[in-house]
Amino acid sequence: MPPAWVTSTLLAALLGGLVVAAPTQARADDPPADAGIPDRAFEEGAPQPVWLEWTAPEDDERVEGPVGWVEVRGWAGVGNRVRHDVVIVIDVSGSTAVASGVDVDGDGTLGKRRRRLDPLRSYNPRHYSSDLDDTVLSAELVATRRLVSLLDPDRTRIGLVAFASGARILAPLGSDMERIDAVLRDLEGSFGSGSTNLAEAIARATEALQAGEISHERRRKTILVLSDGFPTVPGTPRLAAERALEEASAAVDLGVRLNTFALGLETAGTEDVYAVVARVSGGAYRRLDRPGEIIHELPRVDLADVAGVEIDNLTTGTTGRAVRVRPDGSFDGFLRLADGDNRIRVNARSDAGSERSDHRVVVFDEREPRDADEAAAFDERIRILKRTLAHRRVETELVNEIEAARAQRRALVIGVEDRDTAVSAGDDAPEGARQ
Repeated sequence: MPPAWVTSTLLAALLGGLVVAAPTQARADDPPADAGIPDRAFEEGAPQPVWLEWTAPEDDERVEGPVGWVEVRGWAGVGNRVRHDVVIVIDVSGSTAVASGVDVDGDGTLGKRRRRLDPLRSYNPRHYSSDLDDTVLSAELVATRRLVSLLDPDRTRIGLVAFASGARILAPLGSDMERIDAVLRDLEGSFGSGSTNLAEAIARATEALQAGEISHERRRKTILVLSDGFPTVPGTPRLAAERALEEASAAVDLGVRLNTFALGLETAGTEDVYAVVARVSGGAYRRLDRPGEIIHELPRVDLADVAGVEIDNLTTGTTGRAVRVRPDGSFDGFLRLADGDNRIRVNARSDAGSERSDHRVVVFDEREPRDADEAAAFDERIRILKRTLAHRRVETELVNEIEAARAQRRALVIGVEDRDTAVSAGDDAPEGARQ
């Protein structure tokens, strides 16, 4: 649970009128005012230790055959060993019918934003995009599917909430993949009203987390909020923002962390209600210029505070191939083995810079098959390995491209900030000191 001062600071801001004010039009046209919340949401302390858990291979495991490869799998995290409870909150308000700026369905045709042909006709969100498969809602659903596919159901439980003027729990925490897939299919094209009730969305997500609580297990509770609009109800936009922060405060008191994704929202800075909600809970805030970018960003969310995992064969000096680290801290990768003993090392790093390494020995007996049945088994294992490595290679290349693009965007932002700082310093320089 966060320190008490986090909640008291938030409530003081609410009661003192320093809350983020939602825009009159509820969208990006008129951004909310500065919330007045301090930058430091949690007191800094010593970095928490990293924990590391192997699931494969076993120590002294033996591999036989003409080709030696081993898959390394496990879990890593920071602080206490935990499992994860995650509720994904999906905005289905009418504005999510707008084109997302990305070819979500990959059909080669980019959906474009359009207005209703007849403004006197009744409200119909389907009039706002030339391709219903490229809408903001479609991007949210694809992003959710991608994230869920990366999470291990044995360690991570998922729940789903949808919201517009109200909010509903559509998949309780711990729902299986069949239930989640059915819910996501039902949401396709199911646009709600034009209102955004962020407060009720957070309340229902917190309710889902509490309903699924298991007393004897330590679990990290996270809410992921996806939305393309500032809160507008209940009451006025300002009251709606205040209510959303009150619900966020209640969630924080229960140990919940909120990560928020602002899809296409234009703000005067980072001080919109979504940024404040994330910061006071110790979560992360992402503002995406193109809402469709969520299909890449959501699967990269960090639930375990793990910055990276390296897998090495210390005997041969080679590194792991097709290494993947998933949002919940699970990881896997492949290593080439040399004949005899192979000393395998896994090293996990936290976002704060802490590290943890562990070692195991895998024995490879390089030999030819003894009979036809064993030869067929060896061949099948090699085919599966090649197919898996080919699939992983494409996947890891895509991830690298995404990370490179994100790094480039961060560099551009830093460059602009440095330039603005230099200009400001020049403006403040004494007369005669400027060049």
